[in-house]
Amino acid sequence: RLHAIGDDIGFDRLLTILLRMGFGLGVMGLLVSLSAGKPVLSLLYGIEYAKHVDLFIVITIALAITYACLFWGTALSAIRVFTVQLPINIATFGVLTTTAVILVRQYGAIGVAVAMVFSAITEGTLLILAFWHCSVPARSRRMALAGQFKARSVEKAW
Repeated sequence: RLHAIGDDIGFDRLLTILLRMGFGLGVMGLLVSLSAGKPVLSLLYGIEYAKHVDLFIVITIALAITYACLFWGTALSAIRVFTVQLPINIATFGVLTTTAVILVRQYGAIGVAVAMVFSAITEGTLLILAFWHCSVPARSRRMALAGQFKARSVEKAW
């Protein structure tokens, strides 16, 4: 709504808050997995799963990156940019699939988790680039139109 009414400052403020929340959630999850991963896995899934705390930590790293970048995709939807989202998802899937195929043979489940990290980094990077590529020109046009509108208003007032 903020973008639709042209409130770029409000939109940026809200996006910043959401990005910080996503980053904070990711960091908190990572801290929990690092400090209490084994007890958490034991409690929730049993002792068998607690043996794989290293896998849990790597998956949590991937999720932390995803949480930190999640709201860039939301921002793209808010500014009504939908055409880049499918290519971004296809590229992310391609990175996930390729790295998983390469890493699983040698590293097993940890390889899949590392592939998740690579795909999260890819998705986050592409979302940020797409947002800045699509939002900056739109803001420039809006500012130019606002400047023209103000100039016309001033001329009419005289």
